[in-house]
Amino acid sequence: MAEHLISLIKIGILCAAAATFAAHAENLVDPTKPPAGFGGAAVAPVESAPRLQSILISSTRRIVIINGKTLKVGDKIGDAQLVAINENDVLLRTGKSLEVLRLYPSLVRRAADGKGGNNPDTPIKGK
Repeated sequence: MAEHLISLIKIGILCAAAATFAAHAENLVDPTKPPAGFGGAAVAPVESAPRLQSILISSTRRIVIINGKTLKVGDKIGDAQLVAINENDVLLRTGKSLEVLRLYPSLVRRAADGKGGNNPDTPIKGK
């Protein structure tokens, strides 16, 4: 009987301690929350140039992700229309002008046979 009473007292102490910790936790401040008034009014996002983020090609479909939007040939992104999806780039048409977006714009193809002039590392044009 005494052991049962001691167990009940321990459980009561634990419950009281948990309630005390919960009450103190309500007063904690989120360290990741910006200070009050920080940032002011919301600013409308500035539309930037289209950025090709991904190309997905399968036997049944071709889709791309440009500026976070999933598109297929014929879809529009802003004023431009997606007219072609290739392995490493896409073609956008705005009015009469065409724009190529490359998946890896800094990647330059090199001549495999060394016919790039005097230097075999001279970039060649094309895909």
